[in-house]
Amino acid sequence: MDYQLIPGPCWKKLHQWYGGGPEIARKIIKVGTFGDLQVEIFPLKLKLIRTLDDGRPDMSSEKVVIMSRKALASQLIETAAETYEVDRSQVRVWDYYQATVATRISEPSRSLEDIPLMSDQHILVEIASIDGSWPRTKFTQKRYTGGLTAPSTRQTQLTSTSSFGSYPSTYGTRSYGASSYSYGSDPYGYRSAPAPGRGLVGLHNLGNTCFMNSALQCLGNSVPLVNYFLRGRHHQELNRDNPLGMHGRIATEYAKLVHSVWKGDASSVAPRNFKATIGQYAPQFSGYAQHDSQELLAFLLDGLHEDLNRVTNKPYVELREANGRDDSVVAREAWDAHQMRNRSVIVDLFHGQFKSTVCCPDCNRISITFDPFMFMQLPMPHQDEVLLSIAVVRLDPVATPMRYTLRTQKHSHSIKHVKQMISELENIPAEHLIVCQLGFGYTQGKILQRYSDKSSVAELGNQDLVAYEVNGPRTHVPKPRYTYNYSGTTGGSYYGSTSTTTSSTAMGAAAPAAADALATPDNVHVAVSSRFEEIKTYSYSTNTYKTYVAFGQPFLLSLHARSATNRQVHQMIWDRLRRALIPEEYIAWAAQQQGAAASASTTATATTAAATSTATAADTDVDANGDAEINPTDDADTDAVEMDYDDDEAPQQGGVGAEGVPEAVPAVLPYEVHLSTGDGYYYSNTTPTLLPMDDEPATLLLENDSIFLTWPSKGMLDCKKASETQNHASCAQHRRDPNRQYTIHDCLELFLKEEQLGENDPWYCNVCRELKQATKKFDLWRLPELIVIQLKRFSYTRYWRSKVDMNIDFPIEGLDFDPYLLPGSPDRGNAVYDLYAISNHSGSLGGGHYTAYVRNDLTGKWYHMNDSSCSETDASRIGGPSAYMLFYRRRRNGGEVPETIIPASEVQERTPSC
Repeated sequence: MDYQLIPGPCWKKLHQWYGGGPEIARKIIKVGTFGDLQVEIFPLKLKLIRTLDDGRPDMSSEKVVIMSRKALASQLIETAAETYEVDRSQVRVWDYYQATVATRISEPSRSLEDIPLMSDQHILVEIASIDGSWPRTKFTQKRYTGGLTAPSTRQTQLTSTSSFGSYPSTYGTRSYGASSYSYGSDPYGYRSAPAPGRGLVGLHNLGNTCFMNSALQCLGNSVPLVNYFLRGRHHQELNRDNPLGMHGRIATEYAKLVHSVWKGDASSVAPRNFKATIGQYAPQFSGYAQHDSQELLAFLLDGLHEDLNRVTNKPYVELREANGRDDSVVAREAWDAHQMRNRSVIVDLFHGQFKSTVCCPDCNRISITFDPFMFMQLPMPHQDEVLLSIAVVRLDPVATPMRYTLRTQKHSHSIKHVKQMISELENIPAEHLIVCQLGFGYTQGKILQRYSDKSSVAELGNQDLVAYEVNGPRTHVPKPRYTYNYSGTTGGSYYGSTSTTTSSTAMGAAAPAAADALATPDNVHVAVSSRFEEIKTYSYSTNTYKTYVAFGQPFLLSLHARSATNRQVHQMIWDRLRRALIPEEYIAWAAQQQGAAASASTTATATTAAATSTATAADTDVDANGDAEINPTDDADTDAVEMDYDDDEAPQQGGVGAEGVPEAVPAVLPYEVHLSTGDGYYYSNTTPTLLPMDDEPATLLLENDSIFLTWPSKGMLDCKKASETQNHASCAQHRRDPNRQYTIHDCLELFLKEEQLGENDPWYCNVCRELKQATKKFDLWRLPELIVIQLKRFSYTRYWRSKVDMNIDFPIEGLDFDPYLLPGSPDRGNAVYDLYAISNHSGSLGGGHYTAYVRNDLTGKWYHMNDSSCSETDASRIGGPSAYMLFYRRRRNGGEVPETIIPASEVQERTPSC
């Protein structure tokens, strides 16, 4: 959906002038911890259903209302009263989420997002009876006395449909026994069916919330963290006054969710309160768009940490670099400084420590710091590495382009780096190269884009890439606004016809000298493309229209704009085309043009003789001796050029190539040369300007101008030969083994490998006092009890997003980090970890789905958690190309018994929320 936000007064004016509609008004609301202002693009859509006299819902009475999530409950009651045209005092409203009456909405000052209500959910509107009684009271009494007959399934079938999918919920198929329908004080659980066991509880998809459910299931099986909340220890450590926290609300709501899941008396729960709370402090999660499960988990862990931070007054800590000191001393100092400001259960369980080494490439200054981490974000093998297939086109038009396969970095390298690699291979100065993307599909035959030196390699993708050698870098001069003076006809000889230029001002040649000197760069590189004319018929009528179809291989014309002539431009184009012309087709066409020219010459001679004879009498003067003298007429062309071709040369000029194609540009061309500013005439049906075939200074051409060669057909040009290249040895050398299986160890080694920072991510050297593309290396120093490994499958750039669907093997038991730890690390000899959860992402970025695999600590078995469903699975089935986040727990040394989930009898009951 595409839309544009405009102010209200602006909309009213537009509507007044042009009409249209309907009006879609949106409110500006405060969101987040700091009350940032935001336009509420997607408000709540609520479905109101009134009750029957016996308290049951009347599904035929459904009315849809749109309300802001910041609206108060009192406003909802007023809206319900207005909708059903009753007095406000006669209305009560009930949260009827997924056909389950959770609680009556009775606090008028509470906002709808605090309740919380979800978009597309139902609201039960209870209207008082004539005698003043409430139907829901009768309904409850009948449920307990057994006097209520359940309505038929057909009558009460409730299906809620939203833009994110549909979920059916059948009212009449549920039991009306006591407490079997309402979940009372538990905002997360349903009493419809018990769970298979503690912790084996699904999470309802609230609308594209599978990413949240996946992260919650994985975190909800982190045994030490689960026990922390089940024992109620968070009550004593809530830090409600932390300005960086969420006033304890994130921790409180997460604790409630943990209790609901590990109570085990519901097969699935709806984390509505949790999602609403997250949305209040992280507005990006407040709607129903798909998100990254790692981003949600990162925010949740940060929020839990700040809500449970034992440090209430954070001191200022100045970090120091190593400056030659021992690693163990510097690491201990940095860790102590970290814990002076950050001490919580999240730090205890999830925080580790990296050693970061940065080296300046010029002065060799080395900076060593020890930094905390919460996620181990591992790159995929070849994720940042890219193999570029690029053809190099030399200035020499006869030389066959050479195709190279270059191994480079997608995000850390730029086009400048690619040009330097080509420069070393081809011995061409890097500044004499222009990297372009050629068109494909309906843009075939056109140069789509020229990349600047600062462009990232990530912008290239997998397009057809060409590096053109040019005569030098162009001068960056702004293009002036000229008023060209066109008079007469401009053009050379095309398709066998001849015409002459009658004005020296054609195509701006007579522009002011000073302006021309400022505007025309020494070197210009103009795109040249081929096309042919085609007549098509409209699909809805028999009428026809003319269009142009691009074909062949485009190229860059590199010339010195100040000294080149129009004829030289023609010659350069001809030199590029000669190798791709089909000799037989061209010779046949040239013979046809010669015959047409001879016939036209004979006709013209006869016509001229007759005209001369007729005009002689009128133009004869008689002298004193009576002799007659013929005078030329005033408008006779005394500079006429006689076309006298030998049989073997017409219509050629200069030598003839080995295959019969002339080396010099012929006077008559098999194509028309059209000039345009930018791409204006590429698909236009209007007649563009023709390039004259003369020795006048070249038409003013700038970098964004184009030349189009319009052919009568594409039969004379060998497109395959025009695009053929010679493969360099690198094309065979840089090939990946498609059968190689990569492991988590490959990812770890790649993560710990030294790399050079990209041009867009430089490091400031305080010795050189400038930004540098330094080298950087990570090393492992301290490992947390619980390691969350993110496989960086997703790549995001300014231009597109991509996903790496590569299978990475990882062990379920016994992942040993010891070989990767630095000497002196406090965790050497105690770095073996076992897997306990996986967050999976399957499908594409736009339409993917998140699930989770978890190992239940009580049963020791693996389960597949897919939103509200939970099913047992075999350990051999987990993993694959969908594995996204891996959750590992440190294995205990010797005979030490690992911590297990506490018994249900030791679970401390929850306290009211803050």
